Amino acid sequence: MKRILAAAAIAALFPAAAMAGENSEKSDEFYTAPSKSIQLSFDYGKFSQKGFPALKSDFGFAFSVYHSYWLWKPRSHRFQLGIDVAWTDINYYNYKINLRTFDGYTTRYTMHSGDIGLQVGCGVNFNITRDIRLHARACYNPAFAGLYNNDSFQGAFANYGVAGVSLSWKHIGLGIDARFGGAKYKDVVADILGEEEDDDNIGDPVINRPGSSTDGSRISTKLFSLRASLVFTF
Repeated sequence: MKRILAAAAIAALFPAAAMAGENSEKSDEFYTAPSKSIQLSFDYGKFSQKGFPALKSDFGFAFSVYHSYWLWKPRSHRFQLGIDVAWTDINYYNYKINLRTFDGYTTRYTMHSGDIGLQVGCGVNFNITRDIRLHARACYNPAFAGLYNNDSFQGAFANYGVAGVSLSWKHIGLGIDARFGGAKYKDVVADILGEEEDDDNIGDPVINRPGSSTDGSRISTKLFSLRASLVFTF
């Protein structure tokens, strides 16, 4: 009789244990973080070099593909910490330039600026609810940058830092991030006068040609940009 009761008790425990394991498995999978995301961005850039007014882009865009490798996930999986890598990161900026000649005339033309590179850094994901996620990242962004105007092209290696945050619902979201850094060009190929401001001295004659170097040294430039993004997660 005791053996029969023991067998019945064991048989009763099996469904309970299976249910507990299933619930535990569901709990682990309840909060998930995407392993891939695509960002389509409106890009605003501010290009500058020492001693000259900054150029503000008229428009710009960016395209980035990120992969997230989650290294640390607590039991609930609500919070994840890992490495974010963007194997594809493309940015483009369009600037309107005022070129002041020695005889006092002003010529307006367009400068195109862009870069292609990759990003690597720290990524953090937090599930507010099952479907609503907050994602933040801080990355190093090496890139090949280029300037094109007046039928001339200059290329240079650029170092940028990127920090951003996005809020997603299921597979779509909105994000914003900032890029900052610079590159050294052999010749910026432009008389950079920028937009008219109170302290720009636009009316003064140009004595030297800004953006060029006669001693063979490279010209240091800086870029600060803000990107507003539509984010797709997978």
